[in-house]
Amino acid sequence: MVTCVHGALAASPHVAKIATNSDPRRNALTLKNAPSPRIKSMVVAIEPRRGTPRQLVVEYSLTAGKMSEDDMMGATDDTPAVVEMSMQLLSDVRARCAPTASGAPACTSTDREQSGRCALGL
Repeated sequence: MVTCVHGALAASPHVAKIATNSDPRRNALTLKNAPSPRIKSMVVAIEPRRGTPRQLVVEYSLTAGKMSEDDMMGATDDTPAVVEMSMQLLSDVRARCAPTASGAPACTSTDREQSGRCALGL
């Protein structure tokens, strides 16, 4: 599964670079056309970290930045675009690595929508 996920991410039209670390089940991504300039990080993971894979997960974090009250009034909420990108990445991986996985990804956000995750059961 690890090799397949890495290959699916490498073939994705959305991914510019994959940075792996000591955990082969977690891949930090640099996106080609990020849906928001506020994306601080995006990680695709296979969970749990050991044993039989049960979920594909995309985690994201957005920078909060300092905004004046006037700027916040006119700012657009880019969280939906980031969630959509997360779901697209899960779709890319599912098509190649888990085509029989049923159900739709479920997404949650936290910290005033500054971070979140989308998960797909395997």
